[in-house]
This record gives sequence, C-alpha cells and structure tokens, in this order.
Amino acid sequence: MTKPVSESDFYSFAGSKGTVTIEVLSQILKHRFANPIDAVLRVYDSSGDKIAYYDGQLGAFNDDGFERPDAILLDLQLPADGLYIVEVDTFNFEIPEFGQYLPGFDVGGFCAANPSD
Repeated sequence: MTKPVSESDFYSFAGSKGTVTIEVLSQILKHRFANPIDAVLRVYDSSGDKIAYYDGQLGAFNDDGFERPDAILLDLQLPADGLYIVEVDTFNFEIPEFGQYLPGFDVGGFCAANPSD
C-alpha cells in the first residue's frame, strides 16, 4: 500500500497590521463537491516564518475549527503591514504539528479501527 501524498496550495496577500480571519470551506460544502478535503491552514510572513497565533506553540496553524472540521484561524493578528503567505494543506498523520497537538495518539490503532478513513 502506498502512502497518500499531500500537496499544499499557497496563496499570498498584502496584509495590514491588524486582525484577519482565514477559513477554508470544504467539508461544510461537501454536498456541492465530489471530493472535499480535510484542510490544514498555516500562515507565514514574507520571510517564510510562521507567524504567532495567540500564545500557541504551533503558531498560525489550524487543523479543525471549533464548529466543524474545516480549518479556521479566527482573529489572527498580523504583526505588521506586508506580504503574507497562506498554506492550505490536507491533514495526514505525518504533518509536523501532529505530535504536538495530539501527543500519544495511537495512529496505528486508529488506522486499524478505521481502515477506510
């Protein structure tokens, strides 16, 4: 069995210092699309560094929103005027942040119990 490959999409925008909300709508619209994604969001500054998100150790990263499985960065504080890069990735157990936000999660047990997921 081959591992599924995730391919990120990148978007840029000129942002002003202040608050912005970035959200991916896919799972919520699955009745309209044949292949919705389980999105992961990351936001970087123009130097390629992930910007801070509140006091979280993961920075500007989100896997699932609080109301649905689509990713959202609510009230993200842009630290300065400038270019920002948004990465839209798809969830997999090998994303760099996974072990930090779900430490000790039994990936093998989950996959064995959910072979079609």
